[in-house]
Amino acid sequence: MEIAKRINTSAVLCIDGNGRQLVAFGRGLGFKDVGDELRVIGQKVCPTSGRLRRQAAFFRGFKTRAGL
Repeated sequence: MEIAKRINTSAVLCIDGNGRQLVAFGRGLGFKDVGDELRVIGQKVCPTSGRLRRQAAFFRGFKTRAGL
């Protein structure tokens, strides 16, 4: 996968070998340069059709604090 765009320090937009756009999440990924290759070690595929599914996939990894 090749980095196409930085989203923030922990997320990047990538293009895989089939030309599909993917979002990769990981500590410090945003510090890599655009055009760098990422090696896929593990993956989690989330459906991206529909606004709510995209939002759910984005927030799935966040931890919440009790009382909020």
